[in-house]
Amino acid sequence: MEHMKEFYIEYDQSKLNETCAPIDLRDRDLIIQIYDLLRNTLLWLGGGAGLAAPQIDISKQVFIWAKNRDMNNIQLALNPSIEPEIESGTVESLEGCFSLPQKFFHIERYKKIYFDYFDINGKKISRIVEGFEAVILQHEYDHINKNILSNKGKLFKSFNNLREHQEFLENYRKISNYA
Repeated sequence: MEHMKEFYIEYDQSKLNETCAPIDLRDRDLIIQIYDLLRNTLLWLGGGAGLAAPQIDISKQVFIWAKNRDMNNIQLALNPSIEPEIESGTVESLEGCFSLPQKFFHIERYKKIYFDYFDINGKKISRIVEGFEAVILQHEYDHINKNILSNKGKLFKSFNNLREHQEFLENYRKISNYA
């Protein structure tokens, strides 16, 4: 996060409180345009775990995520659905969000999920996902279903400046499997 910009997504955040509409899988131009906007925004921000369409003012069921925060491996989910694998239990995750600057929240997440989505080529994918990737997917999925951290989690810490925020995040990542 050393290159993270002191910028957060600022706009009329009412889209964050809307349930997003499915995207038409036949509209290839729109899919590519949204993917490019999401990817370029995430890269411009200096990286992160993911970004959802409502965070850039697009009310569609679309999000991207970077497995293990690898910016060379950004994935796209169109019209996703998530079902928890309840028997695996939950984990308390500490999460931040570009839409809630310099704040971290405690939130309960499922350790393992069933994740169905369409990829950038319109191919249906079904996966079982666990660990940090499952946390990322649940976080981004919440965005397209009007569930933001401040509505769902408990505020853990709020920072006064970006440097404090970055130092905390770097130290937390050293000790957590879910960061």
